[in-house]
Amino acid sequence: MNECDVAVLPVAKSNCGCTPLQLPTTTGGFVLQPGQSITISVPPSWSGVIWGGTRCSIEDSGAFHCLTGDCGSAKVGCGGESDLLQPASTSIAAFTFNATDGMYYYEVSFKNGYNLPIIVVTGGRRNGGDDEHHCTNAGCAVNLISSCPPELRYSDESLGCKSACQAFAEPSFCCSTAAAFNCSTNRYTDFFRQACPKANSFANDKTSTFSCPFQQGLVGGERMNSVMVGGFNCGSSNLPSMDVVDMGRSRRCDGVER
Repeated sequence: MNECDVAVLPVAKSNCGCTPLQLPTTTGGFVLQPGQSITISVPPSWSGVIWGGTRCSIEDSGAFHCLTGDCGSAKVGCGGESDLLQPASTSIAAFTFNATDGMYYYEVSFKNGYNLPIIVVTGGRRNGGDDEHHCTNAGCAVNLISSCPPELRYSDESLGCKSACQAFAEPSFCCSTAAAFNCSTNRYTDFFRQACPKANSFANDKTSTFSCPFQQGLVGGERMNSVMVGGFNCGSSNLPSMDVVDMGRSRRCDGVER
């Protein structure tokens, strides 16, 4: 449910040839007006990402754009697979259901920057002992816009916060060299991590991926995950949410590796 006093544009995008999500539009995006809600049915073995667009409008030409979370398709959502998957300065929630090890994986990532708080809510810890990444909530409800370093701010209106890679395009920040797997933190990734320790803050961050046994996800209609998307421009302390409900278990789609 969108509990903001402004419209929010949630966008869902598949990573591979999985069965598409059952969305109100075929382009992968839809508008939630204040007070509206939607339940997304997730096919077995789905893998993909969800984010939220802000400050969206339709131009005189009919083109649809958002100031953050826009993937350049000029329509509500991202359209075909050729469109940019993950836009700049945008908080991303990523999911892989029914991986080969029988788990589902989820994370909230600021590797593409930040525009909205996102939290992935699970049904609670299930036989995970003291592992803080097992069946626990991921993400961050903190508003990072006001504290974003000036050199990372997205636009003069400070609508979002870029990653260091987006801001400077340097290999050391983008982990794009041959030593990418040894890429380390820096003062910019530390900014994100200190504020949001349960969100992924840079390309080689291995500490913020969460998992849960897939077979324990949905029992008798129990909600598996809820993605809450809200932000500084909502005019409300409540966060709008999208329910992500698993529809059963089968083989994972080809090409998804965990």
